Amino acid sequence: YESRLERRVAGLEAAVTADSTLRGALVDNRFELERARMLARATDVDTMVASADQIKAFTAQLNKRLRVYHLAKDTSYLFSVSPAGTLAIHYLPPADTLTAAVAAFRDGLAASAYRRRSLRPQEEQKQRNLACLTAGYFLAGALAPMGIEAPAVGEGEVLIIPDGALHYLPFAALPTGQGAGNHAFTTTEFLVASANIQTAYSINGLFRTPAGADPRGLSLVVAPTFSGALAALHNNVSEGTAIAKRLPGAVLLTEAIAKRDTFLSVAPSADLVHLSTHGYSDAERPNASWVAFSQHSDSLDTEQLLYYPEIATLGLNADMVVLSACETNLGRYIPGETTLSLASAFTAAGARSTVTTLWKVDDEATAELMKLFYAGLAEGRPRSVALADAQRRIAATDEYHHPHYWAGVVLTGRDGPINFRGKRKAWQWWLA
Repeated sequence: YESRLERRVAGLEAAVTADSTLRGALVDNRFELERARMLARATDVDTMVASADQIKAFTAQLNKRLRVYHLAKDTSYLFSVSPAGTLAIHYLPPADTLTAAVAAFRDGLAASAYRRRSLRPQEEQKQRNLACLTAGYFLAGALAPMGIEAPAVGEGEVLIIPDGALHYLPFAALPTGQGAGNHAFTTTEFLVASANIQTAYSINGLFRTPAGADPRGLSLVVAPTFSGALAALHNNVSEGTAIAKRLPGAVLLTEAIAKRDTFLSVAPSADLVHLSTHGYSDAERPNASWVAFSQHSDSLDTEQLLYYPEIATLGLNADMVVLSACETNLGRYIPGETTLSLASAFTAAGARSTVTTLWKVDDEATAELMKLFYAGLAEGRPRSVALADAQRRIAATDEYHHPHYWAGVVLTGRDGPINFRGKRKAWQWWLA
């Protein structure tokens, strides 16, 4: 009942932006959902326990440094909890100041990006780097007044609950150390060098996220092919093939079988879903956002698109959904809630964690990063560690050391290793 209400609320949240008459139904369903959650908690949780104590215990259990941000008009706040249970409140610049800095940092990353060596005039590249890193150093200092560059021993694991524009910030790319006048990415150390970063929509969301059932034995990897209205992706099939080889019991959908209906029939049974495809996020109309499946016509084939409201009601049981597509973590921000993005749609559908992107990522660099990410998962590393290790390895290359190529991929939701035990052979699933 609760999961049905969650899907209904997700669908209404997507639709209400275009039809305000649904707001009353959304309020009613949210109230009913909260009532159902309270009834569920009352049977197994002492609801009189102080929320601060619950958060401290939860942070200690995760052994992570928790940072919860709240952006407000006059003064913003950071609630920080160490793994030892030390709670601190820090006062930050107002929301408008942080929002402008995030925009400047993101724009700077795009404007200064280059592969291996910049082809721009040296002075022009220097100024672009300086503008980007200046915004980055400001954010690093403003968002972590306790010192973002030097986590205490055992506190290199960071759980971040962002707010407002911080949902769009690549925390992994925040520069650390002394950076006054620095204008070279090759000599800059980034937060990912010292921290494995996990984000979440809310603490309550993590409390409510179920641990998951025993693995069913199916990993679903989807790598559609395109031509015509949607440009060909030159690396997604090789990416999908390489990933499928690492996942026991993987089903690989590509070319003619990477169709919307096939995905809808298989995805609810999958423990892990990987989509390497085209994606579109519409910040003004979230319900118009989509992920695409194989198509080759000169006009966009809407029958091979899966839209935001449809995704939110899929009824998944996946431990992780990976969207190796562009801007899958972008969407309209709802104050006090979260972004209406493709990532949050898959979360509403039942995914316990998502790996998504913050901007139009480079096809080749992202394919390499994903291969390294799954190699780490196959070795039993937690999701945040596998992702950070992959980002560090990509950043260490001559070709892709600029953070534009690796920092846009983010983990949201549950952390921990992926349980690949009990996987069945793919042909048994096809036969069934």
